[in-house]
Amino acid sequence: MGAPKGNTYAKNKGQHSQTKEWEELGDAIKTRHSERFNTILDDLPDEKFVDKYLQVLEYFKPKLARTETKHEGDLTVTTITVKRERSSSNT
Repeated sequence: MGAPKGNTYAKNKGQHSQTKEWEELGDAIKTRHSERFNTILDDLPDEKFVDKYLQVLEYFKPKLARTETKHEGDLTVTTITVKRERSSSNT
């Protein structure tokens, strides 16, 4: 029995290799590329280090824009809004 009509995921034979490549990239980012990045950060002058460190920190700990808490009877609803800004600087 073949894939149901309209199921393009099953028809795309390159999908498995693309998924594998994406997983390999993720592993490289978490291992050897992060080790290399740490080495580069270690060699930067203080001012450049702080600049680059803060840029990268945004990916791990985005700035909190605001938190709202509403009480509706016995239910408490907390809304957290995260504002993520990208730097256009390539330095």
